[in-house]
Amino acid sequence: MSNPFRIRENLRAALQYHAHGYSPFPVGPDKKPLLPWSKYQAEQISEEELRQLWAKWPDAMIGIPTGERYGILVIDCDTPKGYETVQEVIPDSCVMPIARTPRGGWHLWFKYPVGSNITIGSDLMPGVDYRGTGGYVISPPSENGNGGAYRWAEGLAL
Repeated sequence: MSNPFRIRENLRAALQYHAHGYSPFPVGPDKKPLLPWSKYQAEQISEEELRQLWAKWPDAMIGIPTGERYGILVIDCDTPKGYETVQEVIPDSCVMPIARTPRGGWHLWFKYPVGSNITIGSDLMPGVDYRGTGGYVISPPSENGNGGAYRWAEGLAL
């Protein structure tokens, strides 16, 4: 049975992402989009369409397109070793939003380097993937089908 609080929280969060200029779209518990989402890579979803989509899929996780259009590059660390390796190459003075994933991973959100043509890829380093143009990331407060949640790290929310 759906949790009405979570449903309201997901819609509220999707509206907040929209207000920041992003284009949230509904994603299933398998991390796959619930509709063709390529148009959201190029244009921002309307608030009306966003509300309609979450009315149709109230339990949907929140996908956010990454890349130059939205100014987002996400480094996805699936393992503690991957996270440690990435931390070794990031200056201590660099502070970025970090989301924790249900399986104990990390999504590090960076400003997309304009004109870099960074797309999506895996194995940047062992246990580390990246999402740029053509990709998307699941965003807090999404919950997967097993009750695991995506949450912003304390003090490092978007």
